[in-house]
Amino acid sequence: MPSLGTITLSLLAVGVAYLPIALLTQHELPTVRSSLSLAALGIFCTALAFLAFFALIGEAGPVRTPLFTYVNPIVAILLGVIVLGESLSVGLLVGFPLVLVGCWLAATGGRLAPAGQRRVSVGDGLASG
Repeated sequence: MPSLGTITLSLLAVGVAYLPIALLTQHELPTVRSSLSLAALGIFCTALAFLAFFALIGEAGPVRTPLFTYVNPIVAILLGVIVLGESLSVGLLVGFPLVLVGCWLAATGGRLAPAGQRRVSVGDGLASG
C-alpha cells in the first residue's frame, strides 16, 4: 500500500498543476458556499475515498479492488433516482445486471468457488492403509 505521504504529495502536485487553469478560467471570485463545497469534495470525496480504497486493496487484493469501481455508476444512478427524482430508463435497467455479471466474471472467472479454494469431498484427508 502506498504511503500516505506519497498520496498527499501526488494530490498536492495535481492541485498545483490545475491551479493556473482554474485561475485562467475564473471570471469572478468564488462564493463562500462554492469554496466550502470544493473543500468538502477534496476532503470527503477524495482524501477519505483514497484511504478507503487503499484499505480495500489491503482487504480484497489489488486484482479484485478495481472491480468495485465498476459498481460506482450503479450507485450514482440509484442515488440520482432516489434523491433527485431522475428517471430510470430501460437501458439502465438492462445495464445494471450486465455490469454486475461482468464484475462477477472478472473476479471469479465464471467459477462459483473463488480461485485457489478447493471444495472438500468426503474422502479428503483420510489416510489410505
